[in-house]
Amino acid sequence: AGSVRLGVRLSSWRLESEPRLSMEFNFLLQLVASEAERAQVLRFVRAADQKRALLSRLLAQHVCSRELGLDFAAVRIERTAGRKPFVTNRPARCAHRNFNFNLSHEGDLVVVASEARSLCGVDVCAAAQLRLQGESLVDDLKRSFYSQFSATEWRRIEEPADDAARLVVFKTLWSCKEAFIKARGDGLAFDLGRAEFEPVRLDDRGRWLQAVVRLDGRLSHEWRFDVDHLDDDHVCTVGLGPVAAVVDKNGAFRSTMLGPRADRKDLLPPRPRFTTLAVDDLLPAAARNALADLRRRYDVPADLPPPRPPPADTGGPNSPT
Repeated sequence: AGSVRLGVRLSSWRLESEPRLSMEFNFLLQLVASEAERAQVLRFVRAADQKRALLSRLLAQHVCSRELGLDFAAVRIERTAGRKPFVTNRPARCAHRNFNFNLSHEGDLVVVASEARSLCGVDVCAAAQLRLQGESLVDDLKRSFYSQFSATEWRRIEEPADDAARLVVFKTLWSCKEAFIKARGDGLAFDLGRAEFEPVRLDDRGRWLQAVVRLDGRLSHEWRFDVDHLDDDHVCTVGLGPVAAVVDKNGAFRSTMLGPRADRKDLLPPRPRFTTLAVDDLLPAAARNALADLRRRYDVPADLPPPRPPPADTGGPNSPT
């Protein structure tokens, strides 16, 4: 309980027109509890970015409502100075005393991860989003990211025999780094070159499934990173760490962490794999019924069903270390 991994595919959500003119989009936008967050969604210019922004906010309310027993419309979410979202009105009797969550969106996926005891960060990386210009993949990557990877990490990226495999390693490392700073909450204020990642579990294709981090050269036993290859293009990492590592300038998020400090044993239990939902699955029953009525009234097509999940991997990232 409290440990959740969910996602929505952008390609499964069809609108009858561009978002600003879409009845469905505007109906769903009004379900976002915060006026400031609704305004933030509309600040994006591209339709795909507006959809990602709205889906991320609906995912957040869905998870917080489900895990904390709050009414969907009553969920109150604020952000730290580093833009880490957190719930401000968790019920006093809630068992998840350190409940926290994190969001990420890139390419075709919007994802959310939550934890009841450990600090949580998530990042999804899609290769199609990289704008490479040079003849050599590695040279191109080094031009943009050289200082953010250690010499050992660059060797890991260069080691595979072809660019496709090199790109998988790069995406994996990058999503690990992003999940780490998003769990902490300091974002790009943290020097990514200080955090060096290495795999501790691989799948039968040699892809990372679980990783550990060295901070300033020293192996940390307080962090765990689960890597999920959601398809051939998207790599998603969830980072779990100690509550004491949170960076919160104003202290508002830290004040919501009321449970005992998580320790190493909290990193051992297996976590769920990511499940893909349709947009309708994020809504409470009344809103779902109202949306169905809206679609029937204006002959708007329903969402495409989410794809079937991949077969279970017994050596997956959520096995105990």
